[in-house]
Amino acid sequence: MLIPNKFLSIILLLFLPVLSLSATVDSLQPEDVTIIAPKFIIGNNQKYQAQVKNVIINRFTEIFEVEIPKLEDQRVVTEFFDYTCGHCKNMAKILNEIGDARKNVSFIYKQFPIRGDKARLAARAAIASKAQNHFPEFHKLLMQNQPINKKTILTKADSLNLDLTQLAKDMESTTTYTEISDNYGLAQALKITGTPTFLILGQNSDGKPHIYYVAGILDKKELEILLR
Repeated sequence: MLIPNKFLSIILLLFLPVLSLSATVDSLQPEDVTIIAPKFIIGNNQKYQAQVKNVIINRFTEIFEVEIPKLEDQRVVTEFFDYTCGHCKNMAKILNEIGDARKNVSFIYKQFPIRGDKARLAARAAIASKAQNHFPEFHKLLMQNQPINKKTILTKADSLNLDLTQLAKDMESTTTYTEISDNYGLAQALKITGTPTFLILGQNSDGKPHIYYVAGILDKKELEILLR
């Protein structure tokens, strides 16, 4: 899902030299949320956009998986993604590069398998890998530009020395299915229908916490602007 150039120009106008991010986010208001490329997800309906902004504020901890902090230099990128999504795989390279270079940026990955059985199988395997403390490595392998199917999923898991019997068991656990179901519910509340979709906890030009809802892909430079 591509973002129109006219919306990218809006992004670039949002930023001036950066101040230290020292404010807390417990006083976030709807005006502290910017929706980029809104018509791809929720049209130009101002009522829907207002609803989404309120959901973001009210479900902040669920979205960013952190308690409301004093941010200072902290940044968080939450991605709703699908392992069979080509745009998501392209974005994974950029996220990895930024993560390697920016230790103050945390990434939250919300499994949102909307492209069929193979996508759901990969999502369940990735969630199950958490029980063996291998999610970050397994996620990166699943995001490589290779077909996603049962064979490739198990091959990648085996390359990390995961216990495949335990993985298969955990893939069928209530915890695994609940996480995916919860993500579907959150995505519905946020009116997310495509991948990738990002919610970025950053700051505005005044150094105040600001959240950016991005429906679609960004190049590295554009993402770095939002993370300044």
